Amino acid sequence: MLKKKKNRRKDGQRGSLITILIFLMVLILFWLSWGFIQQLWTSGEDSPAETLQPFPLRITSPAEFSSQSRRFERDAVPNPELLEGLFPGAFTLLVDGEDINADGNLNFLLVTELSHTAPAELADLGYGFIITEAQLLSQQPDGTLSLLLGITADTISGTDGSPLLAQVPATFGYGFNLSRYTGPPYAAEVMLFELVILGEDLLPASDDLTIYWHPDRSSYAATNAFGSPGTF
Repeated sequence: MLKKKKNRRKDGQRGSLITILIFLMVLILFWLSWGFIQQLWTSGEDSPAETLQPFPLRITSPAEFSSQSRRFERDAVPNPELLEGLFPGAFTLLVDGEDINADGNLNFLLVTELSHTAPAELADLGYGFIITEAQLLSQQPDGTLSLLLGITADTISGTDGSPLLAQVPATFGYGFNLSRYTGPPYAAEVMLFELVILGEDLLPASDDLTIYWHPDRSSYAATNAFGSPGTF
């Protein structure tokens, strides 16, 4: 009888020990699981990004461009005069550090938008924006910036500042759209700019224009017949 009681006591002690061990293991597993969940929540966060504006960005100064862009290489030393020449002004950053002409460099597209909404008829034609001006910047490997394309009410100009075509002033702005294109002569997907001069009613008052990168010339060109023989 005494032996049986001792065995039962040992079994009870063993059971209590097993229960404690299981409880400790559950606590450890819970702690590890909670740490893993927290890591998942924070793994995609970059603390500097918490202060960035929602995209697309509203840019009002060179410093704001440098600090708010997600792709601008701040560690490089760009030529500040190019950015400073764009301000005072307020721009929307539509392209933020994407190689849109397949030349290997990052591009930044700044546009000035009109405050009113595009008419439905204009949107139905594929123009999602009304702009008054735009600048397409390229950041070279050494960090310097260059202006690849400039659009104002009077002129659409290329890398050397000369007009891409003769035009009447876009007094009431341009209908503007970005479209992606894959095909010869480009080695990778590029982005085309589609433009139309607007009349007072904010509806098209000119032919549709496509502004595209000309690889052989390393500059932009404009046409109303993109893709036709002789375009490139």
